[in-house]
Amino acid sequence: MNSYDGLTEELHEETQVTECCADCGDSFDEGELMDQDDNGDLICSDCRENYVDCYNCSQTVHNNDAICADNGEEYCDGCYYEQYTRCEDCDDEIYIDDAFYYDSRGVYLCEYCHDQGSNADVEWNVYSHNYISSNTDFVSPIRFGYKEDTFNVVSSKRYVGIEIEANYCDEVYNGDIEDQINYHIRQSRNTTDRDIIPGPDRVTHDGSVCSDQHRFGNEIVMYPRRGDKIVEDAKVVCDTIKNYGGYVSRKCGLHIHIDTRDYDYKHFLVLALFTKLIEPNVYAWCPPSRLRGRWSRRVSQAIRDFQFVSDRDDFIDMWYDNGGYSDDKYNEKRYHGLNLHCHFQANQGLEIRYHGGTLNPDKIKHWVIFWTNVVDKCWEIAENEVGYSSLRNTAMYKSLYQSPNRRVLDRMDRAYPRFSSNGDSIDYKQYMKDSECLRRVMGLPKRDRPYVVEPLLDLYKRKHDLAFISLSNIFDIFEIPTETQKYIRSRIREISDSASEMDIDHLENCFEGKRAMIEYSHHTGLFKYVDFFHHRLPTIDDTNRLGSVDSMYSFDVRPTEENIRRHL
Repeated sequence: MNSYDGLTEELHEETQVTECCADCGDSFDEGELMDQDDNGDLICSDCRENYVDCYNCSQTVHNNDAICADNGEEYCDGCYYEQYTRCEDCDDEIYIDDAFYYDSRGVYLCEYCHDQGSNADVEWNVYSHNYISSNTDFVSPIRFGYKEDTFNVVSSKRYVGIEIEANYCDEVYNGDIEDQINYHIRQSRNTTDRDIIPGPDRVTHDGSVCSDQHRFGNEIVMYPRRGDKIVEDAKVVCDTIKNYGGYVSRKCGLHIHIDTRDYDYKHFLVLALFTKLIEPNVYAWCPPSRLRGRWSRRVSQAIRDFQFVSDRDDFIDMWYDNGGYSDDKYNEKRYHGLNLHCHFQANQGLEIRYHGGTLNPDKIKHWVIFWTNVVDKCWEIAENEVGYSSLRNTAMYKSLYQSPNRRVLDRMDRAYPRFSSNGDSIDYKQYMKDSECLRRVMGLPKRDRPYVVEPLLDLYKRKHDLAFISLSNIFDIFEIPTETQKYIRSRIREISDSASEMDIDHLENCFEGKRAMIEYSHHTGLFKYVDFFHHRLPTIDDTNRLGSVDSMYSFDVRPTEENIRRHL
């Protein structure tokens, strides 16, 4: 080979481009490597067997990175999780379009696990009323080393657990707060014996109270106590939290668990009914955020729904009007001001969720007094007024759910075409007669002009669903102590007077849809309608008569703040 040929070969070798396999690293001449992996890097034919094509997008993926579905199809990471997920309960793979998503838990369930939970039977043991007042299951002198339980402030013998949500300016260690709470409670009981467990109370992380504005937060879970110990220990807990720089934001709530192991379906039925009727007042005692928020919703059942309950299964069917009971801790029925799900799902008593967060032990005291009295009195009313049958047959329910007179309704039905036509074609004399008929039936006072028929007729047909119990009657029914009455009245004024511009209508919003004030008598066991806010019911004038009667539906006949304050 001459020198020229050698130089040519040497130049060729220098200019020859080689490529390396991204998998094995071997070198190949340019153009020999054709396949690409998921990163776009070239791989040799021998290494190609280490790769698969994604079933969905055809991207080449290394075997170690591919995900094989249960049906044998192989996917890249992105495509698999777009197509499939796993059931939280049984861990089976689910095609994502067939999965049931629980927003509150942030998890998916397969159809089988969803149906198992939805169709789960609800069974609960009902203990005697005497057992509830005498048992020592939780914090007691026998178990936790103090002299005795007293009931001078909180008269109820029921065990009560408290959950206090709080925020902090700086990061805190839950274990430190927990130790300090236990230490100070031990001190309050005049003992330094570390073998005596004061609670055992827990401090846990609670992400629901945290946000960009409130980065740090937790929940203090007070183990159930009874009587005055609830108030005494709540003060220690609140003081300890405040010593750590704790405060409450709008995201915080106060949750009260009350022992209801002596409650059967009829007791829950009465409790739910009375809670619905007192609820407008309860929201008036709470910050506006509790009325607007999703964590403390109203009782969702209509008054008419209560009449069909005659056993436990009926009650569960009525109460779980969100698709049925499930054994899921985070069932959406949990997030009502009156939470019964924790009783049925976990035997943790009922939970009261209406109230905003607080580190004021005085507030906690009054809410505990109020709600334990409500639970006690509803148990008594159920025992005295409701047998183990349908509520609809009781005089109490009939006095609330008063069936409209059929003859009056027939008359109104015949006249309705006149009401819904233009005012120019209305038989004015007949319209006035119909108005007067309704006025007499409802026992309303005469006004200078006849009442507009449509809102009056609506009130006549649905007054039970528009009803609420007056504040003074609430205090009477549940035997609320004078001090707590004064606190509640002052609380209403405080909330109303300090309302922001956004919440200026808070008081009226609490009573939205409520037009009939009622009272319950312990002596008769009956409800009585005492006020229909007749001054707010529109009357016929020349404008009403000549214009379209359809426009009369726009009248707002709910109680005004003036009306509400009058009954407060």
